[in-house]
Amino acid sequence: MSYLVLARKWRPQRFEEVIGQQPIIQTLQNAIRSNRVAHVFLFAGPRGVGKTSVARILAKALNCAQGPTPHPCNQCDACLEITKGIAPDVFEIDGASNTGVDNVRDLQETIKYLPQKHRYKIYIVDEVHMLSNPAFNAFLKTLEEPPPHVIFIFATTEPHKIIETVLDRCQRYDFKKIPSNLIFQKLEEIAREEGIVISPEALQIISRAAEGSLRDAQSLLDQVIAYAGTQIRDKDVAEVLGIVDNEVLVEISRAVLNQDLKKLVEVVENVFNYGFDIRQFYQSLLEHFRNLLVAKVGNHSQIFSDFSAKEIEELTIQVQRFSLEKLQLILKILMENEGYLYRTSLPQVILETIVLRLATIPNFVSLKEVIERLNQLQEKLLSEKKEKTSSSPNFSLPENLSQINNLPPDETWKNLLKFIRTKKPLLASLLEHGKLINLNLDSIEIGFPPNSFFLERIQEKSKKQELMKICEEFFGKRKEIIFSSPESNKTKEEETLPLAQRNEKLREEAKNHPKVKEVLNMFGGTITEIKIKKD
Repeated sequence: MSYLVLARKWRPQRFEEVIGQQPIIQTLQNAIRSNRVAHVFLFAGPRGVGKTSVARILAKALNCAQGPTPHPCNQCDACLEITKGIAPDVFEIDGASNTGVDNVRDLQETIKYLPQKHRYKIYIVDEVHMLSNPAFNAFLKTLEEPPPHVIFIFATTEPHKIIETVLDRCQRYDFKKIPSNLIFQKLEEIAREEGIVISPEALQIISRAAEGSLRDAQSLLDQVIAYAGTQIRDKDVAEVLGIVDNEVLVEISRAVLNQDLKKLVEVVENVFNYGFDIRQFYQSLLEHFRNLLVAKVGNHSQIFSDFSAKEIEELTIQVQRFSLEKLQLILKILMENEGYLYRTSLPQVILETIVLRLATIPNFVSLKEVIERLNQLQEKLLSEKKEKTSSSPNFSLPENLSQINNLPPDETWKNLLKFIRTKKPLLASLLEHGKLINLNLDSIEIGFPPNSFFLERIQEKSKKQELMKICEEFFGKRKEIIFSSPESNKTKEEETLPLAQRNEKLREEAKNHPKVKEVLNMFGGTITEIKIKKD
């Protein structure tokens, strides 16, 4: 006995065996129950999703000895003959081979005769869009007023090529691509019943490669069985079908996250060594990052429903680590560079360049997140200010200027800092890095180390004006404020340093400032450049 391919052997024989088209099946069954069956059906949709199979089951349901019934028995003469393709009243016509007016007229001659044996004469016309416009026009009168014993079932992958006047006379059903998780379940059943040993991961690869077509999936499984026999390894599937294992894609996105350039070059080299079709690989890579993007804004389980538990765990982790902005930029780069990959004579070099670029994209922080972190920083600074104010003893000015002048200069300086802290905490924090040099009736001199970051800040016009105003309030009169850098052995030595070394010292001082470190920690940032302000 000749071998029967899986797609034919496992063709559904009952409505309940059809997968992925439940709305259509339910509608047809209800129509049969209520005796509201149309005379012209149009089954439209991608290849391999069940259009012709459903047409044959519908023919059984209408001609079954138990029927018309939504559950054909598959045991009566009508059901068995339709299954074998020998029913005298069910005609399967290839639209691609019968495109002309003459073919339609020959068909119309047979329509007027009553069925030879069964209840209905049923004409299943596959790829009906291949009929010429004159042929369609010749059909119009018959489709509008078909004999009561005749039912037409048209099947097509390209309904847009059918003229409107024909479409208007059809009850249309749009078949969808079958979800890969349903294809996977069906392949598992087939493998189990056929005694095929194959891993779930390998079946998932085949299911995804079928792109929604159960027939294609069954044909791919047939192809792998012919190569590897009944003991199939994951490697066999990859080698025979040239299909990229999802683990390869996961490795790439993991390496992009970790900026592991060496790993990316190794993966690309393996892709070319295994002989994968570069177009298919690139499309798979695009789809992989698209899945991550959709999962970032949606439900992980819906996107990864046909993946193994191990793959789902890894991809879920990756979704959390990728920012939405980075995934969008990755997809933009992949789409923009697709043309270069297909036109070049050095595809490996181009692919390496593209994936290495993905790994060197800087991490993004969204504007919303920046604003949130700035608000957090502002709240923290305000909280610290309140704590300092509440923890400091209540400060009041002496009743008259003579009381201030009678205090020792160091004591006056301490009181001045306390007073400034109640008014401008940031200003006080800058002055704390200086020291009192001289205090008299007309002026106050404050010393800082040479080239001090804090001296530079306190000398800013706005800050000096604030300080003069507060000092006038404290002393009861306006005083000249002088900033200086007292000389010492150390400072004299520092002044003799070359300008580059002095600038480097200033940069280190700024980099190690507590507030600078706090901002860097909050935003997870790094200092890329420190500029020295010119006088």
